[in-house]
Amino acid sequence: MQDNRLGTRASLAVGHTAAMIDLVALPVWVGVLLGGYGFSPSTGGGLVTLFLCGAVVASFATARFFRQLPVHRTTPLFYLSAALAFIAMLSMDSIAVLTFLHFVAGLCVGAAGSSVHGTMGRMSNPHRVFALGNLFLGCFAVAFLGTLPMLIAHYGRETLFVAFAVTFIAAALATLIRFPKLATIETKNHAEPIQPAVWFLVAGVMLMALVQSMTFSFLERVATERGFDEAQMRTIFLSLGIINIFPPILAAMLQRRLNPTITGMVGAMFQAVFSFTIMNASEWTLFAPPAIFFSFAMIFTHTFLFGRIAALEPSGRISAATPAMLMTGSSIGPFLGGILVETYSYGAIGKVAVVFGLMAAALFFLSARYSRKTPAELQPA
Repeated sequence: MQDNRLGTRASLAVGHTAAMIDLVALPVWVGVLLGGYGFSPSTGGGLVTLFLCGAVVASFATARFFRQLPVHRTTPLFYLSAALAFIAMLSMDSIAVLTFLHFVAGLCVGAAGSSVHGTMGRMSNPHRVFALGNLFLGCFAVAFLGTLPMLIAHYGRETLFVAFAVTFIAAALATLIRFPKLATIETKNHAEPIQPAVWFLVAGVMLMALVQSMTFSFLERVATERGFDEAQMRTIFLSLGIINIFPPILAAMLQRRLNPTITGMVGAMFQAVFSFTIMNASEWTLFAPPAIFFSFAMIFTHTFLFGRIAALEPSGRISAATPAMLMTGSSIGPFLGGILVETYSYGAIGKVAVVFGLMAAALFFLSARYSRKTPAELQPA
């Protein structure tokens, strides 16, 4: 089958990395908008929120018409358009223009990302393909977080937008060369209604994405507030990038050994505890470990949840909405985090994260309670 070719899987993995760039870039992104452009926390967070809102809108639209779109042709065009939007930001410092261009870029990334994830969901082993995508994302995070802060300090704030443009151009080329045609991928019956268990999973993933973005957006800012220096933050970003290589490898190895529901519940609670500690720790020894392992919980857990969603709904409709479900949460996070910081303190982010973590864990429990067995689970052992 075509989806077993390394080039095809690599093309999807590169596309996934570009679609999920906010998971890596949020602290640097918000930090540049606040420190480089001088925006307030709510304004800087709001710009990122508009990018993510654009991605949500486009992702829902693309997921709705996923089966009718020639995604192997439209995906590279959308990524190229996103690159052009960030190139246009290089000479702009007007809040109105940056707002418009952030939204346009988000639309393009959301449409491309939905095409990538919908195609991943229709592969023979969605869990493994998604894990490969997260492995690429982890390697990208090492390079991005390990070098970009230093490049920004040396060359200026516009370096961030150059890095984004280069990333999306690379994704455009990768998806242009080896993106699979959906007609070549075996699929099951698309007419089955979506069962409630899928919607519980979707809602839980959205809440985890909200905690991820709300915390990660202000990781660099809260570190500065607590008096940690640039060298310490470089250590965290580089370590975080290296650590993020391992969750997709572990998720692929443990695919048949861990229950997706229990993995989701435990992952949501770990994420909440990490967020609370990050936002309330005043000592470096308490702050650094949860900051370094914070993204681990989301990447590892979401691989299992993506595979479970694809098994329960094999048509690719919900898998194609992966950017929407992630970025619905992510789009609220930077703005909500900014409001919480301005109104209360950084510690408020951690407290709200615990509430959302408990809600996500409950939703994953309900998904198991109300799920019907998949065709694979009905086969005799």
